[in-house]
Order: sequence, then C-alpha cells, then structure tokens
Amino acid sequence: MNTRTKKILLIDDERELKNLISSILGEWDIQVYASSSAREALENIDTESPDLIIMDTRLPDINGYDLCKRLRTKAYTRKIPVVMIAIKDSVREKVKGLESGADDYITRPFACGEFTARIRAVLRSYQTV
Repeated sequence: MNTRTKKILLIDDERELKNLISSILGEWDIQVYASSSAREALENIDTESPDLIIMDTRLPDINGYDLCKRLRTKAYTRKIPVVMIAIKDSVREKVKGLESGADDYITRPFACGEFTARIRAVLRSYQTV
C-alpha cells in the first residue's frame, strides 16, 4: 500500500464493537473515525474523505443496505470501498449485502486475523497504482 495514512470510517451504534474494531485497526497506520448513525456518517464522509467504510447492517436511522445503495449512487462516494458487518450469516443476507454494493460482508463474531486480512484485501484492491 502507499505510505499515506489510510482513513477508515466505522459506522456502528454499538460502542463495544466500535472500540474493538478501532483497537484492531489502531495497530496499523490507520486513522479510524466513527459515526453512530447513517446521517452522521454522511456528514463525516463529506469532511473526512475515507479510504474505506466499515458499516453495520443495523443502524438506528437507515439500514446498512440502503445506506450502501445510496453511497453507490453519488459520484463522490461511488468508489469508496464498503465492508459490511452483520450478525446475520445466511447466504440470503450476504447476497443482499453484496448486491447493495458492499465489497465484502463479514459476520460477527469474527476472528481478528480474518477481519484484518479482509480489510487489508479490500484496501489493496482499491489501491491506486
């Protein structure tokens, strides 16, 4: 990856999960900032220009699937990679997440090693050459 510090927007209303993910990603040279709702996230995207968005499928104001679809319709957010995190691990839910525009779908609970590998893989695939 290039040497610029990556910025990741984490969208989740659960404090424990935000703390866990921030802790995991804090071991890299990554700046993590969090939003508790879709509305707050949309404001943060405008000001922070994240390299990656990690979002829960269950948000208090807009579900993650609809938020992802919305992000894919806007020119300035269309190319930001999105990783969804969800408790639901059915094939139907995974397909729904990927079809809404997510680049990956991770079910909880997850192993930290797998989580970091998936995040790195998504960041790598969007790295500019």
